[in-house]
Amino acid sequence: MLFNINIIEHGLGPGQKWTIIINGTKYETTEKSISLDEMNGTYEYKIPETNGFYSSNPTGIIRIIGNNVTINIYYHKGMVDELQEYLYLFVAGIIVAASIFIIFKKEREDSHVYFYIGIGF
Repeated sequence: MLFNINIIEHGLGPGQKWTIIINGTKYETTEKSISLDEMNGTYEYKIPETNGFYSSNPTGIIRIIGNNVTINIYYHKGMVDELQEYLYLFVAGIIVAASIFIIFKKEREDSHVYFYIGIGF
């Protein structure tokens, strides 16, 4: 008797390809889910990275014991990619901050305060 394994992807954009490898057999799709029919048994799965997104559960075991099974796969952007984005923003902020300078100058002769604002790169 066959039972259904329903594998549902969460976190990827519409039409983005993702892959699951079950007991060495590779399944790819751009849909939100993959549906397979298998007999009772234990199946190992692996979820490879896809376009900079990683699964929070990249490996695991599927056990079919007389019932249908649903597996939820949650993708997230890779930590290296997130850190790289933050680093770019940080460096850009420093460049902008260093490029904007304000000079306060008080002229002794007339006791006025002048503000000079310069933007330079």
